[in-house]
Amino acid sequence: MIIKIPDSISAKITLAIVLISAFFYSISFPQLLLSKKYMLNYMLESLLTSHYYNISYRLQSSLTEENIKNIDNNFIQMIDDFLDEYKKGTDLDIALYVFNKGMPVEIAATVNFTATNMVNYLDLDKVPLNCQIKEIFMERKQLYACAMALKASDGHIIGFIVESVNSQRFKESFYIDLSYQLIFVAIVLVISIGVGRMVALNIGRPTEILTAAIKQLSQGKYDTVIPFTEQDNEMGKVAKAVVVFKEHIKKSQELALLTQREQEERDQRRHIMEQTIKVFNKEVENEINTVSNSSVKVHNIIEKMVNIAEELKNMSVQATEASDNASSNVQIVAKAAEVLVSSINEIGEQALNASNTTKDAVSSINKTNLVVQELSSAAGRIGDIISIISTIAEQTNLLALNATIEAARAGEAGKGFAVVASEVKTLANQTAKATEEIKNQIANIQNSASDAVDAMKNTDKTISVINEISIEVSNSVKEETETMQDIFNNIINAVDNARMASQNVKYVMEASNNAGDAASALFTASEVMYRNAESLGKIIKKFSADIQDTHSLNDTKA
Repeated sequence: MIIKIPDSISAKITLAIVLISAFFYSISFPQLLLSKKYMLNYMLESLLTSHYYNISYRLQSSLTEENIKNIDNNFIQMIDDFLDEYKKGTDLDIALYVFNKGMPVEIAATVNFTATNMVNYLDLDKVPLNCQIKEIFMERKQLYACAMALKASDGHIIGFIVESVNSQRFKESFYIDLSYQLIFVAIVLVISIGVGRMVALNIGRPTEILTAAIKQLSQGKYDTVIPFTEQDNEMGKVAKAVVVFKEHIKKSQELALLTQREQEERDQRRHIMEQTIKVFNKEVENEINTVSNSSVKVHNIIEKMVNIAEELKNMSVQATEASDNASSNVQIVAKAAEVLVSSINEIGEQALNASNTTKDAVSSINKTNLVVQELSSAAGRIGDIISIISTIAEQTNLLALNATIEAARAGEAGKGFAVVASEVKTLANQTAKATEEIKNQIANIQNSASDAVDAMKNTDKTISVINEISIEVSNSVKEETETMQDIFNNIINAVDNARMASQNVKYVMEASNNAGDAASALFTASEVMYRNAESLGKIIKKFSADIQDTHSLNDTKA
């Protein structure tokens, strides 16, 4: 059968008190748990055993070996007096037997039972060490009797003690005592139930109310009023502790909400930071790609510049050779013209004006050289100079022709001058041939310098001015002396221009070398810039990853 335990706290407390009381009663009165027969035997055995130990303990000091051997009337009287006195307090009949030559001999007794009869009634084949109760009838009396060994002071068995009680009187006494015990148990049980009920009402009910309040707190109803806080007993202490618990719950809930808001703010900041990092990475990546593409373009342009500078260097070498040849040819013409210097002073004055104009043209060419620092400009200048030399050679040839005609008119007086005019004509022809060869040599340079056409426009204008001045000079030279002087000055100017052209070509060559070195340096710098852009991209990516890892670690710690 399953016993259902009530759910009420007060009922549980009452049941617990009753069970505890019953447990202690069962320990104190175990006979209550037995049947009537067993209860009777238990009480009887307990009674006789306790008296046996009491008697044997009190007689042990008198039952020595010497006293047993020398039993006299005084000894027997002493034992009788002790047993009679003991019977008055216990209502027990007691007989004391000792062994004499193996047979029990009654020393003293409170009843007139012979040893033989008692031994026969008890049916003793040996002296028992424990009480074995038997119900016997002797002389119209029903008795409960038991015999147990009697030991001397040295511990060996010298006889036995027989205890007996009137069964009728014992049963009457037993039932009276049992009635009293049952009444006592009933009274105590009622008192226990009352106390349990009182305790349940004073503790169980308040506990249930307080438990209900705690349950409401657990459901989040923090405005629940906690009862019994005004009491000074244990329930009041518990209620005050619940109030403290309630305040802690409130603070914990507020702290949880605050922590949740902080977590949401951290998540929002992390999201903003991640978006910012993404935008930053994208922008930086675009800029790095732009820089990388620009560096690639710069790298290609510089590579082309290096190639152009190399071509310019080669063309400068060719121009230098052509300029040297032109200068050599012009020097030959100058030596021939020196012979005519003394006789063509007037021609020199007109040629001086042409020289000044040519110097202006050279100045314009120098300015053009500053703007156009390429081989094409140098080649153009050389072409212009060759054009001037060609023009001068043509004018010289024309002047020589005029001088020959004038010498023919002069007759014999002009023969010497005719010879000189012939030499000048020859030199002019040689100059024309030399300039023609130079034009052929720089033709390739002029073809490769097509990109410098715009820069040469100013030079063409200057050359046009020179041509106009030269026309004026040719128109103004009406006399041989003036024409010859002009030829001489132009020859000298041609020598200077040839030297200047050679020097300019050298400058162009140096500039091309410098441009090549600068292009090489820019080439190297562009490669370094490209590698730096790649390194910068890697560093920024690592920086972004470190920032994200740092935010993740802070969120984990938080």
